[in-house]
Amino acid sequence: MRHICGRGYSSLARLGCFSNSRNTCSSNSVVLALLVHPVSCIPLTNDPVSLKRRCNRSTVFRFVNLKCAKDSRNMKIFLFFPFLPLIISGQFSFTRKHKERYCAREDQRSWSYHGYTNGPTNWPRLFPTCAGNKQSPVDIRTQKVKVDAELSDLRFEGYDTPVTNALVTNNGETIRITFEDQVRRFISIDNKEYVLQQFHFHWGTAKHPGAEHTINGFRPTLEIHFVHSNGNSTAVVGTLYEVNSKNNPAFWPIVKVLPEVKYKDLSARINTPFTLSSLLPKNRNFYRYMGSLTTPNCQENVIWSVMQDIQNIGDQQLQYFLKLYSVEERYKSRECHITGNYRPLQRLNGRIIYGSTHM
Repeated sequence: MRHICGRGYSSLARLGCFSNSRNTCSSNSVVLALLVHPVSCIPLTNDPVSLKRRCNRSTVFRFVNLKCAKDSRNMKIFLFFPFLPLIISGQFSFTRKHKERYCAREDQRSWSYHGYTNGPTNWPRLFPTCAGNKQSPVDIRTQKVKVDAELSDLRFEGYDTPVTNALVTNNGETIRITFEDQVRRFISIDNKEYVLQQFHFHWGTAKHPGAEHTINGFRPTLEIHFVHSNGNSTAVVGTLYEVNSKNNPAFWPIVKVLPEVKYKDLSARINTPFTLSSLLPKNRNFYRYMGSLTTPNCQENVIWSVMQDIQNIGDQQLQYFLKLYSVEERYKSRECHITGNYRPLQRLNGRIIYGSTHM
């Protein structure tokens, strides 16, 4: 198998010509075009599908069929720089994913964050409800938030009771924590109770943060979703965290267990009691809007309450999250970390975001 080794080419298109002849290509030879975004060594093959599964890059590769000139010489491998006209003419295009990498193993699932064929940009095609008009997450523009004096307080019941029996699971998309201590924890919205089912995390790095909701375009490092249900509808509370050098004591009982769930489908129990209220900001003001689940099937009519105050997580604590993989141990690679497990922002489409107090 021949290889193209490209290093440092961030804006060049490499064209490889497949032919039995060393110097010429027949008019119906298949030509593979791709953008090189500092790659190591990409196998050159006449099976684009096979090649796509081998490419673990931040660039989404588009494959096009072009015809080689019959009299071309030395067509085995060559560089094609002026690809802009092709983009303008629609013959060649590329899309940058919102992630920095591509994990081939994740393509085997119904949906993923880092897959090529089933990542977030493909969800509306794979799951029609993800193309709805009330999707989440969104950017919260505080100047456009409508303060609602009648917006009822968000009451957290049972959140002060220590969690003594909880299961931490790496499901390949996130870290999910469920409860087995028989304590009833719920929130109250408009005199309706929504019972806590689980909570999970979305995270990134200090340089490439991974919270789902943004505030005035600013994306914090991490976001926790507390998912509640009353049987008929869902209510999610989102809490935002920004990384800094100071550790947050509330995270230690959780992060100390994460090395035990480093790979997909592993579970472990939290040994140190903790309270959920310690993960909430002291100021309980929040933003409220109607949205959806942020993962397929993207069910709408979800009541979102995003806490206004951004808390901190220590850099030392964040490192525990950054070592988690989205695949089983035998498939681990640097491209297959969970980090960056957030959905891109969705349009408001006329929805109003309410605030429980003045900004």
